[in-house]
Amino acid sequence: MKLGRTILKYIINFKDGNTQSEIYKIIDCSYNYISILTTLFEEEGFLTRRKDRKDDRIQKLYLTTKGKEFKYAAIQLNNFIEITQFRGKTE
Repeated sequence: MKLGRTILKYIINFKDGNTQSEIYKIIDCSYNYISILTTLFEEEGFLTRRKDRKDDRIQKLYLTTKGKEFKYAAIQLNNFIEITQFRGKTE
């Protein structure tokens, strides 16, 4: 899977309270790659990590306001890509 599609798939499928393991199960790429993307998104201010209330070993991920805006834009971009690809197959 190409980098751009992986990033889109990551952010579009992201739900507040996910763990990296849950995201890994959704996206078809290595766990190490998910870890790198998570760190990059955190460094860019798109998400934050919070410890689970019941288990301090687990870190849950949450979108920031900036992350929610990015997710909305990613969904719009993905919709555009899908429409464009579909158009090419029907013409």
